Amino acid sequence: MKKLIGIILGLLTLAPFIGIAFLFYVKLQSTPALIVILIVLMTGVMLAYFVYTKKAKNLVLDGATENPTTFPKIESGLIHVAPAVFCEKLEKTQGNLYLIGFAEPETQLSLVDGSYNKLTDETVLRFSDGIRLELKGVSTISVGNNQFIIKDAKEIEFIKGKQRARLQFIGKKVYISSGIQKEEIRIDNKGAKMLFEF
Repeated sequence: MKKLIGIILGLLTLAPFIGIAFLFYVKLQSTPALIVILIVLMTGVMLAYFVYTKKAKNLVLDGATENPTTFPKIESGLIHVAPAVFCEKLEKTQGNLYLIGFAEPETQLSLVDGSYNKLTDETVLRFSDGIRLELKGVSTISVGNNQFIIKDAKEIEFIKGKQRARLQFIGKKVYISSGIQKEEIRIDNKGAKMLFEF
């Protein structure tokens, strides 16, 4: 559907250039006129291609919804550390856990433990109330005075008791699956995917 709309928008952009070239050819039938016609048509084709590639890709026609998560203000002056270093020097603190795709934060949690497995590139963070996060593909964790943030995870598994939710990040979307329920959410690729504020 997106491609069809992109093609239609591209043809509508190209149509005035074809009309101008046709009128120009009817009035002046000479070699210099053909060169000008060729330039006008090539300009129209390039503009139509631009409209097709840029505008049609941004049309929101899929079933993705907006991100319901409202993160607190991110601190400035964050220090970026590797997951292994973060887990080694982990301080057990109490705070709120914000996870992308979840409307409400998990409040009054204590960060209990953290581990990093270099072989599987998996970071595991354990919180009170039986909450565990298994993060894959994390290269850095941004640490501030009152929060730490993860922006580059490829996959997050949220486990709370027997409830599980898997978040997979592909492009500007996160695919959330919990049991048989699946959801697709549009996200900002450069924003936080997980934030713990203490």
